[in-house]
Amino acid sequence: MKYNEFTKIEDIISLINSDWDSFKQDLVNQKIKSWVSEHKSRNDISMAIEEQLHEDWGTLYPFLSTLRIFEEFKQMDRDISDRFLHEFREKHYSDIEEEYRMFRLRNNNVDKMFGSKGSSSKPIVGFLLASDDDIEPSVYVLYDGINTFGSGSHPEDSTFQQIVTKERLLRNKHFTIEVSKLMEPKLHVIEGDAFRFESNGHFRSGVVDYRSHLVLGSLHLRILENFN
Repeated sequence: MKYNEFTKIEDIISLINSDWDSFKQDLVNQKIKSWVSEHKSRNDISMAIEEQLHEDWGTLYPFLSTLRIFEEFKQMDRDISDRFLHEFREKHYSDIEEEYRMFRLRNNNVDKMFGSKGSSSKPIVGFLLASDDDIEPSVYVLYDGINTFGSGSHPEDSTFQQIVTKERLLRNKHFTIEVSKLMEPKLHVIEGDAFRFESNGHFRSGVVDYRSHLVLGSLHLRILENFN
């Protein structure tokens, strides 16, 4: 859908009801956030949507993303947003509950990682999304400091996380990502093949921006910042 100065909240509701897949793509592309800022001159709402959703929400939890967006839209038109939220919750109750379940499950996995790794004293600076050929991604935590990833299993290494993938190019201890609140992430290949990063097909070490997309064979990685 084209978002311009003539677009109304009702048009977005119509898209949700008539073409859910297109609306989900608009979520991923953050068109709604841009529309609120550019055409509605509401940077406050745009920033709130940015903080709540990030890029992965539209991919992982589109129903919850929709609820969050319309909670913000209440500042623009409470009557329309309230009516839509009520109808949307009733219509998609089971889908919303399933996404809540998935969200809680991922949070529980993070808690388990805290317990087994002894990392509860380290702040969570970001997240690493990993998927084969960009299908449903798995989420890994980026703690403050150096985080090590690969295909192996190293319970003795508190910085190591095993990435579950079918990609054979991923080595035992393949790469590290160093993060902190004061700097952009730094990726370094320890062993194995280099990544494809933007126009660089042989990226082995250096700074990568948040939302960066790196590829190793069929393995896709995306780095997200923790805004909480």
